[in-house]
Amino acid sequence: MNLDLELSLLRAVCKYRPVAPFLQFKVHLIAKQVSQDLGQEITEQQILSAIESKYNLSVLEPPIERVDFELPFDEYGDLIEEICKADVDSLATPEEKEEEEEEDPKKKKPRRKSIRKKR
Repeated sequence: MNLDLELSLLRAVCKYRPVAPFLQFKVHLIAKQVSQDLGQEITEQQILSAIESKYNLSVLEPPIERVDFELPFDEYGDLIEEICKADVDSLATPEEKEEEEEEDPKKKKPRRKSIRKKR
């Protein structure tokens, strides 16, 4: 690699930081920047191999740790039930929704009132 290419690559790597997430997108941006700087086409594969030869990308990627948790039901039970009911209601077919509204007309949603400007 010549010095101009290495300097351009270093600047682009510092600017776009090619680590997950969006590694491929960032490599594309680096390739575009280096190609523009040098005035010649540099492929993403060339950029990726150059970066991998100089840096250990696996060390740069933070490990993803997933943690399972549950909300305490005694504190959030009402909210959990409300959300579950809303999810179930959203799965209802239009016919089921109409039947429910016919059974309990109070559940109908009020219509929006239009706001008109006074002249």
